[in-house]
Amino acid sequence: MKPEQIHTHGLTVTFGKHKGELWTRVPVGYLRWCINEISEDREAHKIARAELSRRGDTMPTDVQISNHAIDTASLRVDTIWREDRSEDEGLYSWLARVCAEALANQTDRKRDRIAHKGCVFVFAYGNEYPTLKTVLCRRRR
Repeated sequence: MKPEQIHTHGLTVTFGKHKGELWTRVPVGYLRWCINEISEDREAHKIARAELSRRGDTMPTDVQISNHAIDTASLRVDTIWREDRSEDEGLYSWLARVCAEALANQTDRKRDRIAHKGCVFVFAYGNEYPTLKTVLCRRRR
């Protein structure tokens, strides 16, 4: 069954952190995680995709930023972010932009560590897109 043919109302999550909750009530981040980490042939992947579609949310096109990566970036690369960001660019937006740049400059699309702008970005690759797991600083502050 195609995701657009699945009606998510009344369906409950049968595993993990949100087990027993309605798919219509789980956070968008969890739906994205399911799509990225669960095999496309499994029902949970299809239900998560259908629920995202129902909500009108689209998948990120370049990279997902983990909460841990935001946390570590705020501690380790604050100076680099402040020097490189545009006037109204917050940390999350800056990370998304520079990660997309780093990935675009690579010939090996599955490298898990990429050096760019004085940082080392550590990625994990899922079904749909890479996830930034953490950020390291290559230069002294």
